[in-house]
Amino acid sequence: SGTTNSLVRRFLPALREADRDATAAMNVLIANSENVRHRIRRCYSLDAVVINPPVEIQRFTVSTQDDGYYLIVSRLLGYKQIDLAIRAFNANGKRLVIVGNGPYLSNLRTIAGKTIEFAGRLSDDAITGHYSRCRALILPGEEDFGITPVEAMACGKPVIAFGRGGALETVLDAETGLFFHEPSVESLLDAIDRCESFAWNPDAIRQHSLSFSRETFLEKTRNLLAKTLA
Repeated sequence: SGTTNSLVRRFLPALREADRDATAAMNVLIANSENVRHRIRRCYSLDAVVINPPVEIQRFTVSTQDDGYYLIVSRLLGYKQIDLAIRAFNANGKRLVIVGNGPYLSNLRTIAGKTIEFAGRLSDDAITGHYSRCRALILPGEEDFGITPVEAMACGKPVIAFGRGGALETVLDAETGLFFHEPSVESLLDAIDRCESFAWNPDAIRQHSLSFSRETFLEKTRNLLAKTLA
């Protein structure tokens, strides 16, 4: 409401000052990606240590199966840019399976053509099965880090990602996936076409995903604690 917004605006400067004071008193700041580290530096003029979130790599195994469809695993929210992917796959007529639920579902259904499938919210096992059978994962929006690209790569699958945010840290261009750099249908379509002309190495893609494993996360966390408490 208007009253609520007015109160928020009134107290916002004080809240920002309290936030900066609390942050300045911290011994260590941890960011989940370089992307977030840069944001912390911009907002607080402080540096942070990057420790990527742990991904349960052991849940996944390399798969060479390709059932001919592309995959999105995501909450259906506006900033995820699922609508961009739908328009691209409407244009090229290829199959796209969208796993997930969210407030934008009904809007997305209205623009989806006959080659777009909404699978809804699925169990972890069912999602793993989709990773194993897809041709590639599509990440059409910008993420702080992004778990789903790492999960797809743990199955040996390439990732087609919007070239901003955390994807720049998890996906190796022309090795474990491809970037499209403009938030446009044409840019995404070009990346899809390039993906289909590549001879991907599933084992190499899987190997790269190991750098984001739970074991790596624990090792980095232990090392940071030891250094901080020394």
